[in-house]
Amino acid sequence: MSDHVIRVSPVADGWQVECSLTGGPITFSTDDAAQSKARALALCVAGLGLDVRVFVHDASEALRSTARYFADDPEGAESLAAAFTEAIALLG
Repeated sequence: MSDHVIRVSPVADGWQVECSLTGGPITFSTDDAAQSKARALALCVAGLGLDVRVFVHDASEALRSTARYFADDPEGAESLAAAFTEAIALLG
């Protein structure tokens, strides 16, 4: 199974977070806000039992940092349901 990808990159009106599991990018006014949301989303996706890689680009679009979040092994359906609910809330 391959890793799911979350990417933080600059756009004309701020910074965007793109995730291979969502329907489209989410835009933020600051780099810090985008990175914070990307990390939170990665933790939630890992909580669902999926491996995740986060790529952060700087204002010139050069790769600045990467991080990898390994899949958790949730115990029971309650943990999985809670992680899924949190992931969906982060997208809204």
